Amino acid sequence: MVDNRGQRNGSDGVAVSGTGNTVGGNTFNRNGGHGICTEPGNTDGEGNKGTNNGQLPHVNINGGC
Repeated sequence: MVDNRGQRNGSDGVAVSGTGNTVGGNTFNRNGGHGICTEPGNTDGEGNKGTNNGQLPHVNINGGC
């Protein structure tokens, strides 16, 4: 999942389940939950951003959703 944008979702901006995914260059702002979250076993492709989301951290790679 690379270079996606989103905002104002009711829960997480994007939640990545499963394993083996690379998540990088995404921006998700003003969501009800995390901006970006992934389950353990995924790769941080770096460059992910999030601001003004309802749950910290804004970007939660491998921390669970």
